Amino acid sequence: MDPQGNKTLFIAGPFEFSSLLPEDAHSNGPAHLAKYLTAAYSWLNYSLGYLAPADAQWLQMNDARLPSNWMVGGSRLRTAIKKVKAGRVGFILLPTLPDSQKLVSEDQYTKIQETALKLRQKVSLVVGISPWGYLAEKKFLDSHPPLFDILLGGGKGPGLGGRLTNEKKTLWLRAYSQGRAVSILHVISFPDRKDPHWEWQPGHNIIPDYRPLRDDIPHEPQMVKLLQQHFPNAR
Repeated sequence: MDPQGNKTLFIAGPFEFSSLLPEDAHSNGPAHLAKYLTAAYSWLNYSLGYLAPADAQWLQMNDARLPSNWMVGGSRLRTAIKKVKAGRVGFILLPTLPDSQKLVSEDQYTKIQETALKLRQKVSLVVGISPWGYLAEKKFLDSHPPLFDILLGGGKGPGLGGRLTNEKKTLWLRAYSQGRAVSILHVISFPDRKDPHWEWQPGHNIIPDYRPLRDDIPHEPQMVKLLQQHFPNAR
């Protein structure tokens, strides 16, 4: 949420489609779902989404147009800047790690650091989006000075509703399993870069929250129609 209260950014992390990927590399999995799912995600109109490379490949194999405003991750860093009334928010899509690599290498850290410091000169808030998993994210935060104001974590590991790290200069959130909750951040004021003692203070300059996705949430008629049309057995 923009500090001025006039803009909400909707962000999707990696692995949104991973549960549909075939376990057998020679199988295409539930290919018929690809186009319907991308239509649904496009209708949701995310401000920014991180597509894991395997997810993007599966969608492209099935001639499904990638959702608008979604970017494909990979071994190289990607960045995006979104404007809100109070300033600009910069996003860093952190690189994927090979299966054989459990932690971020020093070479990768150097590139991330350079990118974050350059982006910091252009924006009021720097947000990292990670596919690394809990252990790699925790090690990264514990071993290095703060590069991100907010880290949105993804991959294996527990969900986090908002943990302060890096001397309270980074707020770390992680998605809950099976997408059963939506994380919400109300950013009341942006970081003060000129104050060396600045820190996040929940309830004062930021409010982390989340909403469980239960059956009692009001349904959106247009989305219900789309789901009933293409997923008649969905609950």
